[in-house]
Amino acid sequence: MARQIIGPRTELYVDANGGYTAAQAVRVAGEMAGCDVTWFEEPVSSQDLAGLAAVRRQVVPDVAAGEYSWSLADSARLIDAGAASVPAHTTRWAGCRPRRNLPRGPPGW
Repeated sequence: MARQIIGPRTELYVDANGGYTAAQAVRVAGEMAGCDVTWFEEPVSSQDLAGLAAVRRQVVPDVAAGEYSWSLADSARLIDAGAASVPAHTTRWAGCRPRRNLPRGPPGW
């Protein structure tokens, strides 16, 4: 329904708020494929680095995580573990702005 309302030219993001296991998240992402979802935020808990990395390897949308990271070091761990394409909300700290070569996140990022 969301895809029908926003049309084909608008990106569609999904935030699972860490609600799935890695296997569930992969299945859900497969179901979302027909809707051209481009951003899958916290498909599993941000504390589950191995699960996030497994999901990221198997799905098409960018996987974002780290909404509950408290420091840049926390976000660095997500990236170093291959757990997230883009750490969510990291640019909010200290008024930072994303560098030009980084992909933009969802509204409010």
